[in-house]
Amino acid sequence: MWSDDYLDLLVQDVMIRYLAIAHFGRGQGQYLADPEDPRFWIDKVKTLVSGQRTSLHEQWARFRTQDLTARTDEKPNHLTALLTSITLELLWSTYPASKRFLDRQT
Repeated sequence: MWSDDYLDLLVQDVMIRYLAIAHFGRGQGQYLADPEDPRFWIDKVKTLVSGQRTSLHEQWARFRTQDLTARTDEKPNHLTALLTSITLELLWSTYPASKRFLDRQT
């Protein structure tokens, strides 16, 4: 079974990859040639994820106690909402102009 810390690390990794795709995959330049240094994203993501550590660990614990094979039709709504919230905070803090396009209700 994967540890809470490892699952947190996976969340961080996915968010960093998402940010890179959102930034560089949208015509913002080539990843290697871009003048911005995307390494600062890593610190932002780590800070946001660690700020939600308790909530994430509650979700990991909840999933460990569920029989997921018997409930494949149900979505992990709490985790989805939490990850959406972290991602929106990441986008808003990185790209403040995105607030007008991204609503908290999304």
